[in-house]
Amino acid sequence: MIRNTHTIPEQALSAQTGGGGRSANGLTVRARILSISLITAVGLLVVGAAFWWSQSKVEDAFRASEANTNLARAAYDFAGIAKQMQIEEKLYLSAPSTAVFDRFKAEAAKADAGISSISAMPSAQPLANEMADVKDTLSAIGGAFAELHAIQEKIGLDGSSGLRADLTAFADKAKNRINDELKFGGASDFEKLVRTVMEVQLAERKFTLSGGGSREEFDTAFAMFTKMLGRAYIPNEVKAEIETSMTAYKSAFDVYADA
Repeated sequence: MIRNTHTIPEQALSAQTGGGGRSANGLTVRARILSISLITAVGLLVVGAAFWWSQSKVEDAFRASEANTNLARAAYDFAGIAKQMQIEEKLYLSAPSTAVFDRFKAEAAKADAGISSISAMPSAQPLANEMADVKDTLSAIGGAFAELHAIQEKIGLDGSSGLRADLTAFADKAKNRINDELKFGGASDFEKLVRTVMEVQLAERKFTLSGGGSREEFDTAFAMFTKMLGRAYIPNEVKAEIETSMTAYKSAFDVYADA
């Protein structure tokens, strides 16, 4: 999986700068998160490969020259930082949060300082090209992770924030309005409306949470709801309230899907 270290940074940087919104590459939020995490994983593999290799060279040289002691220690410390970056990345992908993102940034800053320090060591000059590549890769990783966090904040770090919170709020508002009518013995059309709203929510959550659904599946479910609402024999003012909530819900979903 590890490739030439002279090519990885350019690929990572290209993926970072060309991986904007849907207009740039047509990728959904989920696809972009996967591609960004791949950049991070590959970049960290490059970091590890370059410095475990350099450490073995340093250990050979250490037997001949005590001057390499600092380089050996710095390479070892850098490998530890790279490992911690991997740990923070995995934590973020499993449970996104600002706290984990901040810890990752702190580790990335330490890594950047570490590579700059190593680059200044005379005994490290034979590895100048590799270290320049690693420094570029670290920059690409930092940019990609920042983009990932910005996207995640927009769609919601959890169900109580961002677009995910909007989706829940708008759908619940529509369902609650329907349920209010059912409490007073509303027509059977209200029950049918509740079911269609729940089907729309199911399609939405398959798309946003489990990754098992599709945009088309959501649109089909929403079209069925719209058709049912149009045919329902319910007071016009109630119908208007439900339509307003579900239109806002659909708009929030469209923003989420296009993020």
